[in-house]
Amino acid sequence: MIPSDDRRNTAAGSFQRGNNQERETAKSMVAKAWMFDPAQVPEAEAKYRHLLQEVEVANLRQSHDKVWPTFANGPHKGQNVKDLVTKMERGDVKPEDLTPLVAIRDDHGTMTVVFGNRRLTALKLLERSSGAHVKVRCIVWDVLEAPAPLAAKLVLSKSSQNGGEHAEIKRPSSKGPKGR
Repeated sequence: MIPSDDRRNTAAGSFQRGNNQERETAKSMVAKAWMFDPAQVPEAEAKYRHLLQEVEVANLRQSHDKVWPTFANGPHKGQNVKDLVTKMERGDVKPEDLTPLVAIRDDHGTMTVVFGNRRLTALKLLERSSGAHVKVRCIVWDVLEAPAPLAAKLVLSKSSQNGGEHAEIKRPSSKGPKGR
C-alpha cells in the first residue's frame, strides 16, 4: 500500500502533469472507480456510510465543464436532468432523497464531485430557480484518504473551466455516448 502522502503526490500531481506511463496507470485505476459510486453500486452507500454528510450544494464544485442531458445510472437512469429539476420544484422528489454524490475534499476544504455531476447540476439549477439553500447527501473523502481510483478519476476527468461553480448541459447529439 502506498503511504497517503505518496498517494496524493502520485494521484493528484504526476497524473495531471505526468508522462504517458503515469497517465496510463491512472487510466487503469479509473476503470475501478465506479465501485465507489452508489448510483452504480447501491451497496456503496452503506459501505461508506461513515463518510456520508449533508452538504450545502453551494459548497460543492463540479468536476466537469459540461454534463450529458440524461442520467446514465441510478434511479433516474434515462431521465433528463431538467426533468429532475421540475420534479424537485414540484416537490415530487426531495434533494435529501437523491442517491448520494461522491466528492473529494482538498486541503483547503473545497469539495469537488467525482460521481453525481448531473445530480449536482440539477440541484444547482433548483437552487437558482428557488432562491433557497439546498442540501444534499454526499460521501466525502479527504484527499489524503481517497482511494487511488477516485483520485485518478478526479484528476483525469476534471474539465471545469469556471472553478466548478456550474456545468453546462450538453446538447444531445448522435455522437454522444450510448444512453446519454
